[in-house]
Amino acid sequence: MSSKRIQLWLAGVAVWIGLMFSIAPTQGANIVIGGNTTDIGTIIFVSPKPGDTPVAAGTALLNLVNGITDNSDTNPYLIKVGPGIYDLGTTSLQMKQYVDIEGSGEKMTKITGEVINGDWPPTNGTINGASNAELRFLTVENTGVGNFNVALANSSASPSIVQGQSGSGLNN
Repeated sequence: MSSKRIQLWLAGVAVWIGLMFSIAPTQGANIVIGGNTTDIGTIIFVSPKPGDTPVAAGTALLNLVNGITDNSDTNPYLIKVGPGIYDLGTTSLQMKQYVDIEGSGEKMTKITGEVINGDWPPTNGTINGASNAELRFLTVENTGVGNFNVALANSSASPSIVQGQSGSGLNN
C-alpha cells in the first residue's frame, strides 16, 4: 500500500472517529455523575464508593428508590445495583411499580436488614414487593432476631423474582 493510500485511509478513520464522538443522543438521555449514582435516562446505577460502609450504601439505595416519583408503565426504571453489601438497618425498601432492581449477581450483591415483625402474618421484610416490578440477580436477607422476620414480603403485590436467593424466610 502506498504512503498516499495510507494517509487517505488514516484521514478516513479520523473522520469516522470524529463523527462517532459528535453524535448527540436523540432521546434526550442525560448522564449525571455525582455521589453514588449515575443517571442515564431511566437506567440508574448505584454502587458503594470506595470507603463506603454497608450502611452508607444501603442509605444511598433507599434514597434512590424513594426519590423515584415519575415511574409508570410508559416511564419504567431499571436500577442496576453494583457489587457490595447494602445494609438497610431496620428500614424496609419498598419496591415501586415499574421499577426493576437488578443486582450484579447473587453472590456479588446483597441487600440486608433487620426488619422485625411482631405479629403473624409479617407485613414487612427487608424488601417489600410491588406489582409490575422485578427483583433479580441479588441476595436478600433479614438478620433480625425474632419469630416473624422475612427477607421479602409481598402483601397484595406480585413482583417477579428472577434467579435470586432469599435468606431468613420468604413471605408471599
